[in-house]
Amino acid sequence: MNFPTGTPVVTLTGTLPNPVGGTGLAGRIILTPSTVLTDTTRHAVYPGGGTIDIVDGTFTVQVIPNNAAGISPTGWRWQVDLQPAQGSRVTFWTDIHGSDGATIHLDELVPTSAPSNGGGNGDGGQDSAPSGDAGGALTGTYPNPTLSAATIALFDTAGAAAAAQTAATTAAAADASTKVAAHASATDPHGDRAAATTSLATHSGASTSVHGIADTAALETKTGAQAKVDTAITAEVQRANAAYDAAGAASTAQTAAVNAAAADATSKAATAQSTAISTAASDATSKVAAHASAADPHGDRAYADGKLAKAANLSDLSNINTARTSLGLGGAATLNVGTGAGTVAAGNDSRLTDARTPTAHAASHASGGSDPVTVAQSQVTGLTAALAAALQLSGGTMTGTTNATLPTPATVAEATLVSGDTFDRYRRYADGKQEWGPGGSGARDTTLYRDGIDSLRTDDAFTIGGALRHTGALAWRRRHLPDPVVADALYAGAAPTISTAQTSTPTSGYIKYAPTGVTLAGSDVTGPFTYLGAGNMTIGVGTPDSSSVLPTSRYPNTRTTNASSQSVWSVEFGTDAQIFQLRFNYQTAGVYRLSIDGRKVTDLLQSVGGTTPGSTHLMTIDLGSAAPRTIRFDFYTVPFAGIHMPPTATMWSTVPSGGRFMVFGDSLSDGSAQNTGGGGGTWFHRAARLLGSNDPWEEARGGTGYITVGSFAILADRVNADVIAWNPNRLVVWAGYNDNGGNQTSIGTAAASLYATIKAGLPDCETYIIGCWSPTASPATSITNTDTTLRTAAAGAGYPFISPVTGSIYDSTGTLVATHGPWITSANVAAYIGGDSVHPTDAGHIYLSRRITAAIRQLMPA
Repeated sequence: MNFPTGTPVVTLTGTLPNPVGGTGLAGRIILTPSTVLTDTTRHAVYPGGGTIDIVDGTFTVQVIPNNAAGISPTGWRWQVDLQPAQGSRVTFWTDIHGSDGATIHLDELVPTSAPSNGGGNGDGGQDSAPSGDAGGALTGTYPNPTLSAATIALFDTAGAAAAAQTAATTAAAADASTKVAAHASATDPHGDRAAATTSLATHSGASTSVHGIADTAALETKTGAQAKVDTAITAEVQRANAAYDAAGAASTAQTAAVNAAAADATSKAATAQSTAISTAASDATSKVAAHASAADPHGDRAYADGKLAKAANLSDLSNINTARTSLGLGGAATLNVGTGAGTVAAGNDSRLTDARTPTAHAASHASGGSDPVTVAQSQVTGLTAALAAALQLSGGTMTGTTNATLPTPATVAEATLVSGDTFDRYRRYADGKQEWGPGGSGARDTTLYRDGIDSLRTDDAFTIGGALRHTGALAWRRRHLPDPVVADALYAGAAPTISTAQTSTPTSGYIKYAPTGVTLAGSDVTGPFTYLGAGNMTIGVGTPDSSSVLPTSRYPNTRTTNASSQSVWSVEFGTDAQIFQLRFNYQTAGVYRLSIDGRKVTDLLQSVGGTTPGSTHLMTIDLGSAAPRTIRFDFYTVPFAGIHMPPTATMWSTVPSGGRFMVFGDSLSDGSAQNTGGGGGTWFHRAARLLGSNDPWEEARGGTGYITVGSFAILADRVNADVIAWNPNRLVVWAGYNDNGGNQTSIGTAAASLYATIKAGLPDCETYIIGCWSPTASPATSITNTDTTLRTAAAGAGYPFISPVTGSIYDSTGTLVATHGPWITSANVAAYIGGDSVHPTDAGHIYLSRRITAAIRQLMPA
């Protein structure tokens, strides 16, 4: 989980190479503030520090700087406890100062005194610094000691040399500064100032023979010479202006004369043109008027008078009948429209539309009639093909698809009766529902129909004569779940005796059962181990890691020395041994939980109890008696190197039960500093036991989300490798808290895309979506909005949804089926939420396991 939004933080990083060979050291660094820190602006309380693993010689972690604004009390300091796997342990107090987002290197830290009162008091005063000589990892004197050269060498050998060089340079610079100051303050450092002063006075008073000039009094001064130059320049300018450009003046005069002549000519031409136009117009008007008033201006009017007149409309023809004949017109041309003799019929005459029954004469066209009509099959277009496609009344064969469009789903699409039946023996409706009956007068009494998405149902008995084979996932039903009291109970037998020693030598005569792939020696055999909760078991490199395995089935799917990207997993086997020894390589964060015959010996994970990190250890377990048992180890950061047992004992493999159960999300499932055992100590493994699965896969990554990368990747970028590739039977997706400050549209789009990918890759997996976590009784608007956004996306994908904010439970259609109430309330927040005000405590994870299993049970069929 990230710091609250807006918290000023810096990144502390360090490099710890081995001075022999340069390989990176392993180990850890513990950072602890000197007092409880309070951030009232962001309502955060920081009650303690944390441990950071040093992997391959490096570490990086975000911390609150001592000069962070808004953090109280003032005057607090960081305690740095460096614990390399090889070399000396170093512990010192320091101030880590820096602006928000800055990077601070370990070798830059300056040790200071330990705060006497925890680093702060009521009035915000500072602790008084100690005095005297510093010792241990420090050198110099208080109040400003520095790291000793030996201490610096532990962090960085190159840095130690650089520090020595810097000290020498500083000393040389200080010596030079002292000598320059003494030189500058001396009265006559070179012994020549008196002679120089006398010579300068003599030179300044000389008036002749200075620098080879016989009479310096005759020389012109600078001011006088400049005045003479200015006068000469002014006179020359006046002379040049007077004689400037005669040709240009002549050209200007010529242009003015041409322009005047052109203007005069244009004026006279316009006047002449206007006069000519006026005279011509007057003459034309006079002639037109005379032409219009003349009796026969063209001398042809007498001839025209003997011709047809247009206005007479042919009435002036001398013989109309002869003219009609000449035009080729018949007698109808002179008849009127009417219904009697001597008239013609109009187009809308009723006689033309009179419907009359024709005289019967079909018999004359029939076969044997007076006028039979015979039509061949070939004469009818398409008849042959149509007849070939038609279904015969009996004995025919039909291929292809029969389509029937019916008005309602309940409309009968097909029914079958036997002669004499009162009721259909078989009936099929438009929606596919089928009914069967005994026939005769007996009603139909057997049904088969669709009951929902991918579900077929009968309300009656279903008898299987042969084998019933199932290729998908069987529905998880409540009646299949174990008794929760028994499932999460402690082992009731005699408590085993357990001890751990740093050694690679087992009890004499014991046989080593090694992980698959590990090189065998002597009497070693490969053990029939069942690995649960993880996959891709990978062997390490080098001694002793080459004899141990760790899984790499979680992002970024990598394996390093005695570490891997998948820190939570389990190993199980059966044995009849009374005593056996677990072989492992010790890591400081390593914890385990032993279970016997499905019952845990301890409720929480326990420290493996090692001595030197990176070295081989043997944990001896004495069960008190020899008997067949199932042994299980749940691990967190424990490289597994096998089991040693006496030669009289045997070992056998076990089989997972309850299906593969997986969680995909953030640190609410991956664990935090607020709970024991990291990801092995969260709600998830306890919920798996309550739901009957002994193969729980914790595929969560802290700080990540739907759109939030954190230190790893968003869910969509790792779903294929971390989830789909391992084909879980049941899956819980719980994320969103790290996204709630982001854009809701982006969150919704990312969630919908992720759910679609899971549904396509895992069509038979029972998947449950849990909404946005709220660690307070009054969730912010951004949290409630994110919860709603995820609920909408889940319904769109057909996945059930569980809301931590309201406790509401929705089925795969988005329908509310129950409300169990908010998970975190004002009454339980103090008991269930840790000091970081975000993550659950051990008690909180126990509580969440019960709430989540209750919600999942609510969604299961009976």
